[in-house]
Amino acid sequence: MDQSEDQILVEERAALGAVSGGSRRLTGLVARLLRKNAHEIDLFIPLPFDDAV
Repeated sequence: MDQSEDQILVEERAALGAVSGGSRRLTGLVARLLRKNAHEIDLFIPLPFDDAV
């Protein structure tokens, strides 16, 4: 089953809301209404991975 990024985001936000004590259905509805535009950047850090983390 191939899901869009938007659907995955809505489901994960709903699950997070349910874990924090909210209604999964209500949180899912609110998640659908939120902006879904994500901005990605490449950030190069001149350190080994473990030091950067």
